Amino acid sequence: MASAQASRRNSNQQQQQNEDQEVDDVDSFQCVEELTNAGIKMAEINKLKEANLATVGAVLATPTKRLLTIRGFSDATVAKIQLAAAKVDTSGSSGMFKTGLQCRQAREKVIKVHTGSKQLDALLGGGIETGSITEFFGEFRSGKTQLCHTLCVTSQLSKESGGAEGRVVYMDTEGNFRPERVEAIAERFGLDPTETLENVIVTRVFNHEQQIDRAHVRISVVNVGVLQNARNVKTSPESQVPLRLTDVLGR
Repeated sequence: MASAQASRRNSNQQQQQNEDQEVDDVDSFQCVEELTNAGIKMAEINKLKEANLATVGAVLATPTKRLLTIRGFSDATVAKIQLAAAKVDTSGSSGMFKTGLQCRQAREKVIKVHTGSKQLDALLGGGIETGSITEFFGEFRSGKTQLCHTLCVTSQLSKESGGAEGRVVYMDTEGNFRPERVEAIAERFGLDPTETLENVIVTRVFNHEQQIDRAHVRISVVNVGVLQNARNVKTSPESQVPLRLTDVLGR
């Protein structure tokens, strides 16, 4: 009996270690509330959230000029918040120095997501890399939107199947998102269509300012609670050029 209890205890410990390791492997998002650990007041954090800056990474990526447009933020306040964000950041967004070994370890966490086409995967060196920006361009009806719909599904596949086991944020700039197409692709890859759609977060944008803003703070625009524990969050933007053209004076 004692032997069985010891075996069960060892099994539970091993399971906990595996879960802890899995958490370490996930690049989770740090909520902006963590700035309280570095002396930032909740009143200031609430103002950051009102400006759609709901993560530490979003604060670090926001230019000083924009932070100064937040009501009640002085030069000293912005400098204090930036210093606090760099202090609590664990993702490397603060731009602090790293060793070459740390860079290699970070690269080892990069996942290449299957595009649905073996030939295209080969051209991309294995698929779409997480943590980077990949741009596709082509003429009308050349398959750009279909590729985005496919990535909505393949991003959710297991790593062994060429996926990232994550959710997707889809920024629709042309009103072309079609859930029925995602459902059909999900069936092709053996996934549950309803569950697949539940893991795709769609936002409609109408100009390039909205697009940049939501790409910059995509987690806060959707819901930090929904996506915070996702293994990887992948954005699938539609064409950017038309929005920029419509925003240029005289067009």
